[in-house]
Amino acid sequence: MKSRLAWVLAVGMLSSGCTVVQSVYPIASNETAVYDASLVGVWMEDKNSDEAIYILSPEDTPTPAAYQLRLVDGDPGKPSERGIVHLKLTLRKIGDKLWGDVVAAEDENDFYLKTHFFVRLEKRAGITIALRMLKWSKIPVADRPASIELPGDKGFLMTGEAAALISFLERFGSKDEFFDDDLVLRRVNP
Repeated sequence: MKSRLAWVLAVGMLSSGCTVVQSVYPIASNETAVYDASLVGVWMEDKNSDEAIYILSPEDTPTPAAYQLRLVDGDPGKPSERGIVHLKLTLRKIGDKLWGDVVAAEDENDFYLKTHFFVRLEKRAGITIALRMLKWSKIPVADRPASIELPGDKGFLMTGEAAALISFLERFGSKDEFFDDDLVLRRVNP
């Protein structure tokens, strides 16, 4: 996949990617989830890229405040070669920031550990959103929640309970110096 977020999310969800920070526990639940209908639609990278499409639609069950997130990647002129990744996105406010909890969509053939990946969402100029990912290497080791480094430089798996994770995001989630560059998406269809 050529799109940075599509690649990171897809690979991260399958536990076989770059230095992605994942967690055993979610940060959002039915009680804490928030829903923003303005995010529903079709989005593309703002860099004049037509490679990846991000489709957000409401999820009916089991979490009413969740979204279905489908990432469609590849050459639009060759539909048979496009890949689709099905994910679930649940939003939660932590402090004054909006966080997305991303996990692989339900599949009856699951045989792997479902891990959660987190992005901070920022709505900008009405028709764009920025997705921001924590840069784990910038977080002082002593301040990181309990985690395991995955072999082969494949990232980190946070093993601390959800409360510790949320406390960590409250402390570091609003500090821009702990994030990678933004991935800006623009709305292409409501």
